[in-house]
Amino acid sequence: MFRRRIRWLGVLGVLCILVLGQSCLRIVLPTFPHQLELRIQGQSHPLLLQFYGMDQRVVRELVGLFRQSIFVSTRLWGSFRQSVTIRVFPNHRSLEEAVNRPHRWLRAWAMYDELYIQAPRTWKRGRLRSLPKLLTHELTHVLMYQRCCLRGDWFRKSIPFWFREGMASVTASQGSWRMSRKKLSRVLQTKFGKKLYQNPSRYLMRFQREAYSLAHWMFFDLLDRCAGERTKSYRRLENLLVGMKQGLSFNGAFHRACGFSHQAFRRKFSLHRRRGKR
Repeated sequence: MFRRRIRWLGVLGVLCILVLGQSCLRIVLPTFPHQLELRIQGQSHPLLLQFYGMDQRVVRELVGLFRQSIFVSTRLWGSFRQSVTIRVFPNHRSLEEAVNRPHRWLRAWAMYDELYIQAPRTWKRGRLRSLPKLLTHELTHVLMYQRCCLRGDWFRKSIPFWFREGMASVTASQGSWRMSRKKLSRVLQTKFGKKLYQNPSRYLMRFQREAYSLAHWMFFDLLDRCAGERTKSYRRLENLLVGMKQGLSFNGAFHRACGFSHQAFRRKFSLHRRRGKR
């Protein structure tokens, strides 16, 4: 009898998520008492920073870093289409509760017009060196969503993990954080590597470095193969984002922008890695 009750509770839980969606999830978003509006030269829309009084000093330091990160990301991918609200969470637990993700390594989370970040004052000292590139990475996510999606459908777009994370990682110049190409090639030759290649996001909890390294080098190779000159490659991939906003699927926009199919690119990348090239 007890086992039956447990089974029915599990079934009801699944039905709750399917029927009611996120209303069943435990998402806790605190009320931030302070707000700062940040105007960026060349951008039509401001950044809104929301934070607690204890993080006023942190926010002053973040302002300069955000200006730098926005310059890097918009120089490559164009301007933001809407204002972005950045919420500085006072600790790690509050960030986890807001995004409903129990990831110990989580420090920031990007959405269409919002960016959540755990207050850097709570980070370990060694991690603070990664803050400038992390901000560029997350703002690139926001910029990608705004360039390829509408406010009401950004979370429904089927953008492959390797593309969205690779775009953010390459834009933020995070190659030194990733596995080398040679080491990644050896991983992809294993049984695990083949599974990772098929669905990297599935292994994100335990094999974060491998998944992000795969995304980084796939996107890096795409820039090389999309056009002869790197600047032309960025424009072609910007057109890919525009194509999705016009209603094309990712595969359709990819083919129109790059001149070859998404499937063909994946096959060629996989072949190069198995042979240990590049």
